Amino acid sequence: MLNKLPKSFHISKRRELLQNTKADLIVLPANGQIQMSLDQSYDFVQESNFYYLTGLNIADLILVMTNSESFLILPEVNHYMEVFDGELDLKEIKNTSGITKLYSHEKGLEKLKELVNKTKQLHTLFAEDEKLKTYGITALPFRSNLIKLLKSFNKKIKLVDIEIQLARMRMIKSDEEIKLISKASKIIKDSINIIKCNRDVVIRIIIFFSIIGWINNIKIRFKNRSNENIINIIGQKHQGKQSKDDTN
Repeated sequence: MLNKLPKSFHISKRRELLQNTKADLIVLPANGQIQMSLDQSYDFVQESNFYYLTGLNIADLILVMTNSESFLILPEVNHYMEVFDGELDLKEIKNTSGITKLYSHEKGLEKLKELVNKTKQLHTLFAEDEKLKTYGITALPFRSNLIKLLKSFNKKIKLVDIEIQLARMRMIKSDEEIKLISKASKIIKDSINIIKCNRDVVIRIIIFFSIIGWINNIKIRFKNRSNENIINIIGQKHQGKQSKDDTN
């Protein structure tokens, strides 16, 4: 996701959120990376409120805001993650978000712990587990994980949900947002006009790719059936259901 909003936008929104909530301390988590399998992850999608306040499309960050400063806690990174994903571009993070203070995971948590123990009330986004469970949806764990962490720092701290304040802020669009929405609308309109003018070509392309998908699906089915037949033969051999000649 490419950020098209200037860092001044995110700086102003963080300032506005602090004013609207009258909070001394706000802590928000980014979404984390979700694995599909041992060697494959799902495409990363950032938590929308976190993106709104930072413009960053990076997993496992923690945003900390006070009236005197804002800083980011970087994700815990090991050697293997650096090899596969590369190092974080700290300069780009600063230029995009307007946040100049970046702390390593360990040092950042130490600083956060100090802040949590100095205040009686902390503002964050509550976990959506119960709300989504009603619709049979499993909530992402990142909000609840952060709340558990904050509670481990200070069991007596009072947590305040800022979902409503953020929702109200995001309902009212700035000039920068309106320009982007207008640009996106123009792209959609132009795309529809292209399709209308080249309807026959588009239909042929759709049919072509549908046929390719159909053929690939058949190939996969035949391959799976072949694998099943091999497994069945091996199983029969082990069970002694085939004759010695058949086995040879």
